[in-house]
Amino acid sequence: MRKLFDISCILVIMAALLSACQPWYKREPLEVMEPQAVRFRLDVDWERLFGEVPSGMTVMLFADKQPGAVTTVSHEVKSRYLDLLPDKYRLVLFNKSVGDFPSMQFENMDSYAAMRTRANTFTPSHYTDWTQGQTFTYNPEHFGTVIEEFEITEEMLYTQVTFYPYKEWIKMKTSENASTRFYQEDDLTYVMEVAPEPREVTLFVRVHITNSRNLKSVEGYITGFADGWHITGGHPAEGDETRYLLDNWTVTDDSEHLGDGWAVASTTLWGEPYGKEYWEDRADDQHVLKMRLTLYDGSTIDYEYNVGKDVRFATNVWGEEWSYTNNPTDIEVLTIWDRDPGNTPGKPDDPDVITPDGPKQPDDPDNPREPENPDDPREPVLPDVEGKDQSGKSGWGVDVDPWVDGGRVEIPI
Repeated sequence: MRKLFDISCILVIMAALLSACQPWYKREPLEVMEPQAVRFRLDVDWERLFGEVPSGMTVMLFADKQPGAVTTVSHEVKSRYLDLLPDKYRLVLFNKSVGDFPSMQFENMDSYAAMRTRANTFTPSHYTDWTQGQTFTYNPEHFGTVIEEFEITEEMLYTQVTFYPYKEWIKMKTSENASTRFYQEDDLTYVMEVAPEPREVTLFVRVHITNSRNLKSVEGYITGFADGWHITGGHPAEGDETRYLLDNWTVTDDSEHLGDGWAVASTTLWGEPYGKEYWEDRADDQHVLKMRLTLYDGSTIDYEYNVGKDVRFATNVWGEEWSYTNNPTDIEVLTIWDRDPGNTPGKPDDPDVITPDGPKQPDDPDNPREPENPDDPREPVLPDVEGKDQSGKSGWGVDVDPWVDGGRVEIPI
C-alpha cells in the first residue's frame, strides 16, 4: 500500500513539472514595459520675475547616479519635455546660452558646485581725456537663473507604466505617431513649474550739486563691486577688482533750491562681493566714487569719495514709498548730499522727492569740514564761471549751429 502511495506522489509531481514546461505555441505572450523613463515636463514662467521671454534657454541636469551633466539649449523656452530615469537631480536653467553674453564669461560649467560667471573688461572706444587708456568692467546683461533639486522615484515611474504585448508594442513603435504616443499625455506627465529670477543689480548714484547751473558735463566711475555671479551658490562672486563706468548722467533742477540740481546715473552690476553684502561689514574704501565735473568755461574739478558704507540696498515697500533695507535686493542707492535722507531715500531715479532729516554733520567752526577728504563725502559746490546761464536757472540747453544745405549727393545703386 505504501509503495502504491509513493508511486502516485511521484506521478503527481511529474505531471506538475510537465504542465509547467508548455510547448512554445502554448506559452504566455511576451510583454514590454513602456515607458522605461518618467515623462516629465518643465514649465518656465519668464515674465513673472524675469520680466521678458528670452530667445533661448539652457537646461542642465546633474544626476547622482549618472556622470557629468546633460545639457540642452533650445529656442522652446516656455516648456521642456524630459525623459528621466529614477534618480536625484539638480537643475540649472538660465536664459540664452553661454556664448550669447559678450559681457561675461562662464567658468567651471562642468562642475555643479563651482560654476560661475566672470565679468569681462573693456577700454571705451569713445573716450575723453579723463577715460583715455583706462579699463572698465562690463555691466552685466539681463541674466536669469533657476536652481532646483528634485527626485524621480520608482513609484513615479510605476504610475506611468503599461505592459504591452510585444507584437502590439512593435507596431506602435513603428507607427507614424510613435514619437508622441507615450510621452505627451498630460494626465500622466509630471510637471514642475519654475520662474527664473534676474541676477543683476541696478545701482543708482545720486549727487546733489550746489550751484549746478555752472555745470556742463559729468563723468564718473565706481569701484569695488562683485566681478561675477556664483550660479549654483545663488550669490555674487567674491572678487571685487572692478571699475564700473557711469556714463549716462542726467541732471535736473532742485525744485526747492534755485540754481542747485541733482546729477543721477545708473548702471547694472553684480552686487556686493560675497561676504560684504551688509554696509556695516564694508570698509570706507570698499567703494570709491570718482567724478570729473566740467564747467561752462571748460575748467574741470575732480572729486573722490570713499563710500563703502554709504551704498545701501533699497526696496519699494508700499507703492510709491521706498525704504532702505539690510536685506540684499536688486536695487542699490548711493546719495552724495549734505543732508541726511534718513530711512526714506525716495524713488532712486527721482531724488528730488527725498524728505531730508537735516544736515548730516552741522558745520563746526572749530572743526571745519574737509571737502577734499575722500572719507567726508560732501556734495560738490561749484564756483560761478564765465559762460554759465545768467538767468539763474540751470539752463541745460546746448547751442546748435544753424542747419546748412550740404547739396545733393548721388548714391550709385
